[in-house]
Amino acid sequence: MKFRIALSIAALACCKGSASTPATTTPPVDQVVLDAQAMIEEGRQTFRSETFGDEDFWGGTIGLHKALEGAAKGGVGAGVSPKTALSVGLKVDVDVLPQTIKDGIVSGAVNLDDPATTLALLDLDAVVGVKGFSDGNGALKSVGISCALCHTNVDNSFAPGIGHRLDGWPNRDLNVGAVINAKAQRRILEYVGIGKKEGRIVAGGTAGPKQGYFVMPTVVDGVKPSARLACEEIFGPVLSVLKVKSFDEGIAVANMSEYGLTGALYSRERERLLRGKRELFVGNLYLNRKCTGALVGVHPFGGFNMSGTDSKAGGRDYLNLFTQQKAISEKL
Repeated sequence: MKFRIALSIAALACCKGSASTPATTTPPVDQVVLDAQAMIEEGRQTFRSETFGDEDFWGGTIGLHKALEGAAKGGVGAGVSPKTALSVGLKVDVDVLPQTIKDGIVSGAVNLDDPATTLALLDLDAVVGVKGFSDGNGALKSVGISCALCHTNVDNSFAPGIGHRLDGWPNRDLNVGAVINAKAQRRILEYVGIGKKEGRIVAGGTAGPKQGYFVMPTVVDGVKPSARLACEEIFGPVLSVLKVKSFDEGIAVANMSEYGLTGALYSRERERLLRGKRELFVGNLYLNRKCTGALVGVHPFGGFNMSGTDSKAGGRDYLNLFTQQKAISEKL
């Protein structure tokens, strides 16, 4: 609402004039509009580039950057070529490619079968949603993932998978991988079936898209707080949407869960963020950011209730789990 009001004020400012003032006079600067535009741009850059520290997992824990590089560049395996990356749904932003690279792709001078080309594209920040961290010598020291990986597509104007960014458009070509085994797939699909009774499937809802233990990411709308989908752990790509009438009700519904590992609260109102700090009953609470990405050695992690004993891995209290306490009494 504030933003719409700001735009209205700007429109009035542009139309405002007098008999002695030509219509072409530059309108006065509206600081509210400028601030709003700055916030929008800041949000766009956060969406496109911010990894929220998850490179600690993708690079530090599983060494994804090593697999991207390949043994020839100091990593492991064959490496990942642009052709392979595009085949699993990754996208390339043509607007950040130098003209020489574009010409090379068209002429074939740029080898799309070479993992070294992938490293060059990462260095240009051209791979949508994947941020490479270079060591300064042409190799990767880590890699992180941003929100844009799943929520940005391209228009394929240059080549399949290469084009102008379409921020906010879901990347339905992305191969997000399978669940661990047939038992897990069957269990998740059983919950999807429950979701058809407890709410309305608005996305996904099936196995696939190919042979293997795949489950389509599923969104179920209209779920009630008492529904099984809202109360039980699914361990699969199933998102339940619960609607509430007020912030108070939202807090109450969130705290109804018998679990309490993590929670996230997004708000522009500082008072609501402060209330969330006081009232949301979770072991790890994230404000205006996603509810994953605790950094080992930086951000202790552990949950309440059925999500754990609240012993924070990565925190000093966790050391107690590696000790034995002895109580000694002596009668004198």
